[in-house]
Amino acid sequence: MGTSWNLNSKDISLYGGSSTTSIRKNNRQDRSIDLKGAEINLVHKPTKLEVKGIIPKGNYSKKEMVQLKDSLYKSLFIELENKVAKHLKIPKR
Repeated sequence: MGTSWNLNSKDISLYGGSSTTSIRKNNRQDRSIDLKGAEINLVHKPTKLEVKGIIPKGNYSKKEMVQLKDSLYKSLFIELENKVAKHLKIPKR
């Protein structure tokens, strides 16, 4: 049996951004009512294959946003790894 194949994180470019939409009527209102969202794109540099994911706009705390981005990154990494393996015709692991 051969060793299992894994995607090298050095072969991946991470793109993305966050957005905040203020729905406050005045500056005295709390920032927690602002709507925050994010988008993450992972690109496998050698093959140029790409996966995208979004965090829909909502009322997230800073801690929640960090957790959501981390979770999205992990799921996108697995998706990209499977996509690259299929493209390169690497046998199922």
